[in-house]
Amino acid sequence: REKIDAQGLAISGAEPTLVEVVQELGDVMAKKNIPTRRMKAVDRWYAFEEEGVPKQKTKWVKVRYPASSPALNISDCSKFKTFSHIFGDNRSFLELLLLKRKMKGPSWLTIKGATRVSEGNQITWASEEYSVDTYKSVTALPDTDHRPPPLTVMSLNMLTFLNESKKVNEIAAVTCVVNREVSMDGQVNNNAVTKWTAVRRLGDNVFPFDLEKVFRSKNCEVPRKEQTEKALLTGLMNEIERTDPDMLVGHNFMGFDLDVLLHRMAANGVGNWSRIGKMRLRQMPRLQSGAGGTGESTWEERAVLNGRLVADTYLLAREYLKESSYKLLRLAITQGLEGPSGPVTETMVEEEPFLDVAKELGSSEGIYKLVHWCDTKAVLALGLMYKMQIIPLTKRLTTLAGNLWSRTLTGSRAERIEYLLLHKFHLQKFICPDKARRKWAPKQNEDDEAEVGATAARGKPKYLGGKVLEPKRGLYTDYVLLLDFNSLYPSLIQEYNLCFTTVERSEQLADGSYADCPVPTEDQLVCDSCKHLLKQQTEDGKPRLKIEKGGSCLHRCLLPKAIKELVDSRGQVKKLLKAETDPQKKAVLDIRQKALKLTANSIYGCLGFQSSRFYAQAIAQLVTSKGREALTNTVEMVPKIDQSLDVIYGDTDSVMISTGMSGDVNAAIKMANLIKKDVNKMYRCLEIDIDGIFKSILLVRKKKYAALTLKDLAKGDNPDNVKQEIKGLDLVRRDWCPLSQKMSVQVLNFILSGRPGDEILDTINTYLAEMGDSIRNGKEDLKDFIITKSLTKAPEQYADRAVQPHVQVALRMKEQNLTVQTNDLIPYIVCEATSVNPDVLGLKADWDKSKLAMRAFHHDEVKNPATGLKPDLDWYLATQIHPPITRLCEHIQGMDSHYIAETLGLQASKYLVHTSSSTSSEPMAVYRYTTHSYDMDDEQRYEDCEQLQFDCGRCKAPVVISIKQRLYEAVEKLFQENMDPSSVGPMNFFTCEQCSTVVPLPKIYNTVLLKIRQHQQKYYSQCPQISTHPSKDAPHSTYTDQMFRHQLTYYISMFDFPNARDQVYNRLERKLLAPVRKSQPALFTQKQRSLNDLFQATINKTLPSELWIEDPLERKRKLVLRGEQLQKAEQLKEDLSVLTKMIRIRLQSCRRHYVNLGDLFANMGQRRPEEDGMKAKA
Repeated sequence: REKIDAQGLAISGAEPTLVEVVQELGDVMAKKNIPTRRMKAVDRWYAFEEEGVPKQKTKWVKVRYPASSPALNISDCSKFKTFSHIFGDNRSFLELLLLKRKMKGPSWLTIKGATRVSEGNQITWASEEYSVDTYKSVTALPDTDHRPPPLTVMSLNMLTFLNESKKVNEIAAVTCVVNREVSMDGQVNNNAVTKWTAVRRLGDNVFPFDLEKVFRSKNCEVPRKEQTEKALLTGLMNEIERTDPDMLVGHNFMGFDLDVLLHRMAANGVGNWSRIGKMRLRQMPRLQSGAGGTGESTWEERAVLNGRLVADTYLLAREYLKESSYKLLRLAITQGLEGPSGPVTETMVEEEPFLDVAKELGSSEGIYKLVHWCDTKAVLALGLMYKMQIIPLTKRLTTLAGNLWSRTLTGSRAERIEYLLLHKFHLQKFICPDKARRKWAPKQNEDDEAEVGATAARGKPKYLGGKVLEPKRGLYTDYVLLLDFNSLYPSLIQEYNLCFTTVERSEQLADGSYADCPVPTEDQLVCDSCKHLLKQQTEDGKPRLKIEKGGSCLHRCLLPKAIKELVDSRGQVKKLLKAETDPQKKAVLDIRQKALKLTANSIYGCLGFQSSRFYAQAIAQLVTSKGREALTNTVEMVPKIDQSLDVIYGDTDSVMISTGMSGDVNAAIKMANLIKKDVNKMYRCLEIDIDGIFKSILLVRKKKYAALTLKDLAKGDNPDNVKQEIKGLDLVRRDWCPLSQKMSVQVLNFILSGRPGDEILDTINTYLAEMGDSIRNGKEDLKDFIITKSLTKAPEQYADRAVQPHVQVALRMKEQNLTVQTNDLIPYIVCEATSVNPDVLGLKADWDKSKLAMRAFHHDEVKNPATGLKPDLDWYLATQIHPPITRLCEHIQGMDSHYIAETLGLQASKYLVHTSSSTSSEPMAVYRYTTHSYDMDDEQRYEDCEQLQFDCGRCKAPVVISIKQRLYEAVEKLFQENMDPSSVGPMNFFTCEQCSTVVPLPKIYNTVLLKIRQHQQKYYSQCPQISTHPSKDAPHSTYTDQMFRHQLTYYISMFDFPNARDQVYNRLERKLLAPVRKSQPALFTQKQRSLNDLFQATINKTLPSELWIEDPLERKRKLVLRGEQLQKAEQLKEDLSVLTKMIRIRLQSCRRHYVNLGDLFANMGQRRPEEDGMKAKA
């Protein structure tokens, strides 16, 4: 920086000397209690986002001091006179060791000058421990002929029960299955497996006298019998000490088992508790409050495991598998795993939740049952880990990235990419950005690939993501080509040499995006330092550098080079894979190519992930811009190749092209190759390829289609070479019940069958009628009515839990002592209100059966005949069957919502009749309104409605009065500014954000009323066009009564404070807390408490919930507000009530009515229709 004088002013053109910098920095370090230090001047490069740091080769001061000293940790350098920035002051020693010694994944090490540590001074439980004086004594040997040693893997499973008197989870039985010969390339020696099982007695009870006899009669090994839980846990730690496993495996080990284990060892005073890891720990970490196992294990709890790898198959299955349920037994069925007694059955899945551990401990048969369950789940967890190839895959990912294997096992994708880039830039002497310096922007999850761009404070994108074309909806029975850009974003980074070192950052605009950055020129591919060397080389002829024309120097294009290295390596591996015949070698090669693909495709994500230290929005924006350009160029080129071709859809990196051809697949392939050739001519690195050819496709909406695709293009178009491909449709989502999915699949098969339209119509009509009768007659299996939905947080933390069915079921499960955790998939069935008997079910007497959430019950409750619960068949037909079937059939001539409802036996008059349309103007609200609305946010539900705004009477600026948006922005600002809840004041929703002028209530009232009348006029002006007999051939209204109702519902939502309150809190949680929920549990708890306090303070000062208490005495007693504040709150409540009441009155008028035609013609002297038994509706 420029030199600062005694008055703190910069001296223009004067730079501090190295001596002055060293002196000032030395004083700072002395104050930080860092007495030993070494400093020197070095040449380094910088290329990242910190403002004021030169982007070329510059002189830096390098500081070294012992790792045993405290971190320097300086966050603000503005007060210093000789330097303006400091980097690496809070970097961990582990990170430095990995980078400086070039350690990239598990490998052999050469250690020189090591001194053996005496047993009394060891800090680990290792049998041998050595120390070295400097990190330079350690050298990694990544390329060696020595095979890696086999791993000792222990699968650990516990059975627990809730001690009702103490309200804590206790451990009843433990099984450890150990394999001492697990190769790092995935090979397993099943002959090296041993098992250790122990069970404890309960309280003062004794073990049954015939226990050993029962076990021997079943050819089962008798478990260790421990008298107390302490003895059980001590024995477990002794077994871990004896086995010394390299890896622990468990299903939900991090989310439940570890916390319970530590709680119980602490409660029982188990002395050798730290044997669970490899560090000699003397103090138990701070544990979570509660019964144990009530929440995800904290960072402190996980630190106990240091020295051992942990494979939590629950977390890993969520990372690498796409399933509707991640329960261990359910995964065992879908993955084809077997336990000690054979394959897992549906009966076992149904029995597991009702295993009463405490009761079973009282008999020999019960103990055998517990041990069998414990053994089975330990074996299944181990088998699942093998099936997913976790060891070879995560090892390879770690080797590519250069991070810790233990971190890769937790799924830290963003961290892997950070380490890969850290290694690349550190090798070329770059100063890397500090993660802690990055402003915390928690909108995205760390695994998001930033496909839609970074997000601003209001949740709107700061920059555009991938281009998505409006689909030309309909059923296509000709060949449709699917062309896909190979690794679009990584290829674009290579194509245009996009890197931190080459892209000149443009100015940031007011909306948070950047002005378009220019594509790097050839001149920018060589740094100034290398240009100087090239100039010298030209002048004196001495060889110094060799840079090919159009190429880059060592200090530029590091990001494209990293991607190219991965892509080229994958290409080589795929060639080897194609030629390999040995199954084991093929499996190893397949793991390698998969790891290379995952890593290459994740690199772009670090540019758009705001919590990444390599976050660079300007570069991410440029990448997505070039992606949109590539798709646009392809779409424009297609009709130039052949005018008969029609681009029917495009999404980010792929296009669908209708060829108009059928029967001759070779002609379609030839056309696809012609398009591919012409598109690829435009690019150097970017390539488009044939991803598939559809024999027929039903294109429903954006990202939603179903098709019959040819499996092998070489085999042509024959029935054996066709498979069904479904993307985004309701039937692949788990929030639709199996019955809905089964019927949707069958209807889809009819549609894609290729038969004539009238046959399809008749077949679907017959099938729906039969299924409607079957459902109403109780012929369908109860499990087909189960809906599953994931818990994103603890059920008690949902602000709107009263209207969330799965949350209500989860709360009742907890009351029944069943384990419920975050991310669990909760199954439930919606029941008839008449079948819900609060007395029988143990519910409150005032249980509100009119609410959907209060009629949702766990499958096992409904299955029990004693409860009398019955599925609400009308609800299922109306909300689970009718909407998805309608969306599938909307393009079939003769099928519409009204017709389908009638076929299913529903009240057809309640359903909207509309024609299918392939134009983009078709309103999405038509479809959205017929789905179950409790699963949607208002922003999604009303995005197609006409927005409501006013003009400020003073500054004429547009004023948007949205209770939700203003409350959201206010609390978010308070949270980000870390305000004290006691300083929060009341909000005024009716003000101009520009000049703070209050918008009068009459103006708001009249504006809303005027808007409603405009929509009424729009609706009634088309009445002469509306057909009285709905069919596909008759004209229909373009602005339906349903759309009108939807618009009015949107107006109500603008002023509905109770609904806004619940939605805003959920939205704030998703944005502000989600990024740290898993990675930093302690920080998450702290921030959650802060957010809740600020939110409640804002609500209580503005419109406290007590205002809605009907009893005036009770309301007065509970209200905290007094005086003027109370008057303002009551007035605001009254104003909102006036507005919503006015809209509701008009909403009540916007509905269909049933008319008795007999009454209509009663006074006209005509024959009355009811005399013929007729009734009709209008």
